[in-house]
Amino acid sequence: MKTSFPEKLLHYIWLHALFDQKNLRTTKEASIRILKRGELNTDSGPDFFNAHLKIGARLWVGNVEMHLQSKDWFNHKHHLDEAYSNVILHVVYEEKTPIELEGIPCLNLYPRVNSNLLQKYSSLMNSKLWIPCEDQISSNFNSSFELWKHRLLCERLERKSKDVLSLVSQLNFDWEEAFMQLLFQQMGFKTNRLPMEWLSRKLRFSHFKREAGNLEYIEAMLFGAAGMLRGKEDDKQIKLKYDFELLRRKFKLTSIDESSWKWSRMRPSNFPSIRLAQLTALLASDRNLVHSLLQASELDEMRKLLEVNAGSYWSQHYRFGQRSNEHSTHLGKSSIDLILINLFLPFRFCSQEHHGMDTAELIEFYFEIQKESNSTLKKWRSLGMISRSAADSQALLELKASYCNQQKCLSCQLGAEILKND
Repeated sequence: MKTSFPEKLLHYIWLHALFDQKNLRTTKEASIRILKRGELNTDSGPDFFNAHLKIGARLWVGNVEMHLQSKDWFNHKHHLDEAYSNVILHVVYEEKTPIELEGIPCLNLYPRVNSNLLQKYSSLMNSKLWIPCEDQISSNFNSSFELWKHRLLCERLERKSKDVLSLVSQLNFDWEEAFMQLLFQQMGFKTNRLPMEWLSRKLRFSHFKREAGNLEYIEAMLFGAAGMLRGKEDDKQIKLKYDFELLRRKFKLTSIDESSWKWSRMRPSNFPSIRLAQLTALLASDRNLVHSLLQASELDEMRKLLEVNAGSYWSQHYRFGQRSNEHSTHLGKSSIDLILINLFLPFRFCSQEHHGMDTAELIEFYFEIQKESNSTLKKWRSLGMISRSAADSQALLELKASYCNQQKCLSCQLGAEILKND
């Protein structure tokens, strides 16, 4: 039979005992009794450490090495590596060509592994569906997900925390500057995230702190560096342009190209001009915004930091010189929740973890926030996986991004159900 699966599946089969363990015998007919399969090694060296096996009449404690075929021991040059001197059992899927390893017995798993398991794995790996197991999801998956979602949520927070810490490190551990750059990106949401990131690199949080309380100067800095003050559409734009010239010389500012911004196919309330006006109000409202975020003890305190009004001009305009019907310029509840989910909580998680503080209460905040709504979550819903809070939706997004998209079915709780069930 052709061996056409990766060695990691063999590790999985051994780790979860997915093979017939009755009357185990080595290729030399010595009896084997598995007392402890050992600990999976994800680094170099033997595949499993500290296994406890009774082979024949003797008890052995040591390492287990696994290969698809017995000849791989020599192909991988283990016979030349001292790290493999404590191997007590060589486990192979097929012993096509018997080999002699002095003092190391061999176990052949080929007749003991159910072919259905291999077929299921092959089906998952070759699937072209939205997720590999889309055609195998059962009603029981929701209960399995319930048991797993806390870990998925923690993994997502840890991953985002690493991204935050990487940026903080690049900025010489200037937490305020890192927060500002991330806040700009978040305020761009999906469509204008990239130009917002470019804009954040043109400015410094210290600029805003020095002009704290002067909303017009902060607005001039943002719109000027965003390249949106080139025209003379109305008195508002002319005044901001004049202020920006003063600030440009003072802080040696430069601008990104106005063409970087996307305006088409979006609601006017999501226009980059409105987002910049809201960002202006947010930066002007609290010169110690990062400190306020880190000190907030309740979710509602964090929400209040984002409850800002962009001002009277923007309640009658979506773009400079283009008067419109009066409208709200507050950040909507769903936008506030997205900023909490994707910035405030991960940033605070990173800070508290970095400074050795407890993070458990931050996990619980996700259960208090309303679930998100996007195309990925709608697809999950169509498959019967329903979100009730941001904890659910974040866990499902992590499942899709870090497991399904990477075909890590062997590390997935749902994949394990499929492989283990006959």
